[in-house]
Amino acid sequence: MLKIADNETKEARTLEHGSDVFHRALTYVKAGEKYFHVSNPEGEDYSLSYEDNNSMIPGADLDEKKRFFPPFYDYDENDARSLCLDVFEDYESIY
Repeated sequence: MLKIADNETKEARTLEHGSDVFHRALTYVKAGEKYFHVSNPEGEDYSLSYEDNNSMIPGADLDEKKRFFPPFYDYDENDARSLCLDVFEDYESIY
């Protein structure tokens, strides 16, 4: 998962802000990069940080053989057949 992070001074690839910035960053995540600066000519610059989806599970000690969430490197957000929403069925609402 890519999340917006504080803009740190560490050395990283710089991407141009745009509607496909997450998709472009994921191509570099697949090659092993985990942190990106994003220049935004129409607003404030920011950074993106890659976190493994399993890191969101509090207290979980998951190795490669025990993974709850796949990495989701490749997906089509316009294809509803590929979305797995079963993990939310026990919740009344999601913030």
